[in-house]
Amino acid sequence: MYQPLLVGRPAFISFQTAAELRYGAMLRRWGPARMAKLDARVGAAEVVHSGPDLIAIYAQLRVDCQRAGHALAQREHDADRWIAATAIRLGIPLISHDRVFENAPRLTLESAHRG
Repeated sequence: MYQPLLVGRPAFISFQTAAELRYGAMLRRWGPARMAKLDARVGAAEVVHSGPDLIAIYAQLRVDCQRAGHALAQREHDADRWIAATAIRLGIPLISHDRVFENAPRLTLESAHRG
């Protein structure tokens, strides 16, 4: 679904996304072969880990969303905020179909569902 948006671009994923993917696979009791495929897919991208810059962007994003009345400020979206902050830090669009990211301050969103 997202392949056309990804072709020719470097692949980055947030540590949060990597954790969510592994959680889902473990919850569904994926076997070794399927887990190896997941590891290969995640390994093909650069996993962006937290650090002082990302933490500052995450905190500012929550403040900006809170002030704008954007849903991304809510506690239930803590994980989504890390993902959005990662894209903002890297200065790249976030590719997602999750509507919570729409119109988030400073975030550029691309989706296969748009258009």
